[in-house]
Amino acid sequence: MENNFIEIVKGKTKDELVRILINKEEYKQELVEEVEKELKVRDKVDAKEPLTNFPVNSPSIPKVETPFGVYLSGVLLFVTGPIWLFVGFLQAGASTITDDSTLSILSMWNILFSILSIVFGIGILKGKKWGFDWGLGTSFVNILWFGYNYADTGWMFFAFLVLLEVIIFIALLKNKGYFTDTIVDQNFTVIAPNNSKKPELSIEERENETYKSLVIKLNSLIKSDKNSFLGANNGSEIIQLLNDLCTTKDTAIHLLKTYHQLYRKDLIDDLKSLSSSYDKIKDFCKVFIDYGIISGRFPHERI
Repeated sequence: MENNFIEIVKGKTKDELVRILINKEEYKQELVEEVEKELKVRDKVDAKEPLTNFPVNSPSIPKVETPFGVYLSGVLLFVTGPIWLFVGFLQAGASTITDDSTLSILSMWNILFSILSIVFGIGILKGKKWGFDWGLGTSFVNILWFGYNYADTGWMFFAFLVLLEVIIFIALLKNKGYFTDTIVDQNFTVIAPNNSKKPELSIEERENETYKSLVIKLNSLIKSDKNSFLGANNGSEIIQLLNDLCTTKDTAIHLLKTYHQLYRKDLIDDLKSLSSSYDKIKDFCKVFIDYGIISGRFPHERI
């Protein structure tokens, strides 16, 4: 039997071995002992600060609210969309009467831009990085373009549009961190590598280190899907990783707190933002629903 355990352990990756230790109460003691022995002889890994051990009965994670500036910039892009749609239709009508090809081209551009403004607004309100990038870039270009038109014509309409675009640009710039998902907690500052000999990690440190890497992987998959025009391409992998990390209610709560500490974001909110389909949202949140952490009914609020 011991030889069987040795063969099982030898065929596992380091991540798989650490997952066994994280959930060691589910495995036989002999297997756990072999896993600990095997980890001691595996290659050394970088030494970093272990994750904080959160008490299970600690207060709930505060919900991370969407900043006002994000709401403001998204809503203003929705406002500019209909404006440009109206201008585009006026230009299209005028071009048919005057047979002016320049007006016709401008009308098509403005109609297209009105649609893009609404798309960028949706992206911003959903916290998507592409929405931030395009919204910031187009607002900057529009400031220059409308400013030039105001200087050339003196029309207050262009001054009004410059004001709107300046507000959008500043609001997005001030909330850049909301879209970039940077790790801001001082406990997780990235340390530049050096050539000095790295100390051997204890079993507990290995568990913490690998657990943190799995949470970072989860965030990377979520971020990839949020920034994709095609939606949840990594859906099945995200769900599998959630199931691996949340084997009990305590480990599910621990994941929520770890994710919040790393990214200052609510994992539940990030999962709900991956799809507009109710069934898909429920699939992403299923493990937390099953453990009674959130409601089974949309919008899946904390219980």
